[in-house]
Amino acid sequence: MSDLDLLLSVPTLTELVEQFPSFTDPLPYTKLFQQGGMEQADGDRIVFEKLQNDRRLGAVRGHESEAYSATAPNRKMVEQGLIHAAEKEIIHPKELFLRAGPGTFMRANAENVIVRAVRRIVSRLLRTREYVCSQLMLNTAGASLANSNTAFDAGAVTVANTVTIDGGLQTIAAGAAWDVAATKMLSAENQLLAFLRKYEENGFEAGTFIINRELAAAISGNTEAQTWLVNNGGVTIETIQRALISGATRQGEAGMRDPFVGSVFSGLGGIPDWYVWDHGFVNRAGTFTRYHTDGLGVMLPEDLSGVLGFAEGPVFVPSSNQVIGDAEQAADLFAMRRGIQVYAYRTVDDTGNIVIVGRDTFAPLVRNELGILNVTGLST
Repeated sequence: MSDLDLLLSVPTLTELVEQFPSFTDPLPYTKLFQQGGMEQADGDRIVFEKLQNDRRLGAVRGHESEAYSATAPNRKMVEQGLIHAAEKEIIHPKELFLRAGPGTFMRANAENVIVRAVRRIVSRLLRTREYVCSQLMLNTAGASLANSNTAFDAGAVTVANTVTIDGGLQTIAAGAAWDVAATKMLSAENQLLAFLRKYEENGFEAGTFIINRELAAAISGNTEAQTWLVNNGGVTIETIQRALISGATRQGEAGMRDPFVGSVFSGLGGIPDWYVWDHGFVNRAGTFTRYHTDGLGVMLPEDLSGVLGFAEGPVFVPSSNQVIGDAEQAADLFAMRRGIQVYAYRTVDDTGNIVIVGRDTFAPLVRNELGILNVTGLST
């Protein structure tokens, strides 16, 4: 069999087709938390200080009067556990070689097999980070990571984690859906202006509004929004259609372009950036699920450093040493690293399988829950 025949064989062609691309960089919600700053956790928990500023007026006093004694706000330390994610694949020896026809040699294909396995594992770990970050951003109660959660495969979760938010996120319900032309989403008291006022009451200036394609389609059908789009940028319906089917929102492909590039709605209502995110994952039932909930928008401030954060904890990678000769040197059996780590080892048996293991320890941080405003009740 010639090289060409081998490359054009049915097994080779089917194995070289990848239906969805792998990820090497964090996804949008994870990047959002990381924009608030990266922290390193030395132990198994992350502790951060929650500061409170004062907006009261300074007291008016006379020359000889003593200054008014104001009570300083309490300093509060928030303690949060780290999330541990681990994934592995077992590679059998026969998978390390290209399949060949009768009477021909098997060609080594180990590099491609291992690289693809690593890419799959890293992609799963990155999607897990994205899931936790999105749940923490969208839910007032935080994120629940348990075996009963329909997002994870049965038996995949061994330790149930509940990532709570100190104080809980604030929510405000829309007074009317955005699907009728008569809805005054820019000027009516129960629409966008009310959301902005709620935000400013908490001491922030709105910088970002995150929605999905369902809400983007509803906004584009609003008469007042259409007028704004045409007057400020000459935006046509074709432009909006291209924005709604852009690479960043295709199924499972959030990294096709920069997700933080503003959409055609950026500037609408005085909010500089509108992001349309519609990427997703596959749940335990094999159903494609989106990270962003329909009928819900998230409003964030311009400065994320005081609101969000992301912590990476230690990951212990085994070394090649198998026997502890000196108990004092036991620590040399592991290397401590941060971020997503992938390593491999060979099973000690007559089969000699190769096991690819990926581990990650992380925690998204909500430093100030008043900086995140969930706008509920939006629908088409």
